Amino acid sequence: MDHRPQDSSLAIYTQLGISPRTYGENVAWFQGYSDAQAAQVFFEGWRESDGHYCNMMSPNYTSFGVGVYKGSSRSWATQNFYATR
Repeated sequence: MDHRPQDSSLAIYTQLGISPRTYGENVAWFQGYSDAQAAQVFFEGWRESDGHYCNMMSPNYTSFGVGVYKGSSRSWATQNFYATR
């Protein structure tokens, strides 16, 4: 799991019919936690990281989406933020 290049992110928004003025994302993975614990670990990890927290609190974003995937031994999560033109 890694951050998407800006061109890739823009292509995804365009495919969804969204014309973003600005956008950002937070990504993370963890293993060894229950579902409830993982949600807390994801959130607290992002909250305690300056860059991730700035994305979460930025007044530049007006919309966001959250995605979670649980594999057999690891969970991944993403937060996507954007504002339209």
